[in-house]
Amino acid sequence: MAKLAELLVQENLVKSDQIEAAVRTQQRDGGLLGQLLIQQGALSEEALVDVLARHSGVERYAGDARQVDCALASVLPIELARKHACAPVQLTGTTLSVAFLEPENARAGEPLEQ
Repeated sequence: MAKLAELLVQENLVKSDQIEAAVRTQQRDGGLLGQLLIQQGALSEEALVDVLARHSGVERYAGDARQVDCALASVLPIELARKHACAPVQLTGTTLSVAFLEPENARAGEPLEQ
C-alpha cells in the first residue's frame, strides 16, 4: 500500500500543509498520522477508514455492533482477539468472519486459521 499521506493528498481528502502539520506533531509527540489528522479536524474517521479499506484490499465492516452474536466470543479466544485487535462477526459453517480494528492486522489473520 502506498504511503497514507500520498493517498490522502492524491484523493483530495487533505492538503499538503495539513499533512506537514500532522507529521510535525507526530515527530514531536508520536502517534498515528491518520489519528492526528482526525484530531486536527483535517480528516474524518469515516474518510480514513474508507481509504484504508480501499487501498489495503480489505473489505470494510460496516455492521452494527448490536447485531454481533455474543455467542461467537467462545469461538475466538480472547487472547487472540486482543493480540490482533479483532472480533468475531459471523460463523457460516466452519468459516468464521472476523472484523479487525486496523486493516493491516487482517494480514496477520493466518494465525487465526485453525
